[in-house]
Amino acid sequence: MGSREKFDEELREIYRMLMEMGDIAVSSISSAMEAVEKLDEEKAKVALQNNQKSFELMRGIEDKCTELLMLQAPVAGDLRRIITAMKVSIDLNRIVRYAKNISTLALDMVKEREGHFKKLVGLKGMKKTTIEMIEKAMKALFEKDKSLALEVYEEEKDVDALYEQIFRELITYMVEDNRKITRGVRYLLAGRYLERIADHACNIAEGAIYVATGERISPE
Repeated sequence: MGSREKFDEELREIYRMLMEMGDIAVSSISSAMEAVEKLDEEKAKVALQNNQKSFELMRGIEDKCTELLMLQAPVAGDLRRIITAMKVSIDLNRIVRYAKNISTLALDMVKEREGHFKKLVGLKGMKKTTIEMIEKAMKALFEKDKSLALEVYEEEKDVDALYEQIFRELITYMVEDNRKITRGVRYLLAGRYLERIADHACNIAEGAIYVATGERISPE
């Protein structure tokens, strides 16, 4: 096998690992939020277990990317793909860590032995949109699709709007009844973690644009 063929094979393996990390991220968010919605301890444990898998994949990607940079001295598009792979792996790992935080909130709520005092419509909407953002950003990265990546930034506005709505509503509940403060704060934290996940999805979309065009942009 020639050096170019070996390089291409290693780069494909790096992106295969990124795809696996993306699947873990989506699974973690879904499980963590289901744990919150249903107060399900077993679902919470799924996201907790995924945290270590994600970390190991991130480290593996970093090692492979570093080796390619040192031994192959890539330029142009190849260099962009390697640099972006390293950055995206960090964003995906942080997404999984936020899902872990949400799972921890779910476990705390299970221990409190109290039901929900409101329907979690806003949080469910945030979950759905953040998952769509990650899936869209990863697809844009693999397909080098700038227009698809830009759509991710538009969806972030929906996540921000939902969080603001949730915040206002929950503050009203907590002011009216201080017995709802602890549970309300947990809802707010779950929403805040989802909002941060959306930010990392935008980082991935930015990386997709860089791979596709060489542009470094961060749309507002």
